[in-house]
Amino acid sequence: MSKQRLITSACILIATALLFVSRIWTTIPIDLAFGALAVFACIEVSRVAYSAGKFNNVYVVSSYPAILYLLAMLYVNKKFNFNYFVFFFLVTILAYFLFTFVLTMLTHKET
Repeated sequence: MSKQRLITSACILIATALLFVSRIWTTIPIDLAFGALAVFACIEVSRVAYSAGKFNNVYVVSSYPAILYLLAMLYVNKKFNFNYFVFFFLVTILAYFLFTFVLTMLTHKET
């Protein structure tokens, strides 16, 4: 194992441990870490799809988990009825689908 990978692994392990220890006082750091991880994962999947020849907009793709995460945090903090959460979740998915479809039709050039 290379020295660089060992250092990276140790940093990830320490950061993860600090995030879990911080839950003693507040859950905000771990919430932000999971939200950022979801956004970065979507960006990476978008890059892989683009390199495979699939057209997508990385800004729309990366904003999707952020919006859904904010919706989930709002649901938990405001203690909304679960039916409202499911409704807003489905409306958000539909809105993103329609927005992405229209954006693709307007900006994608056939080659």
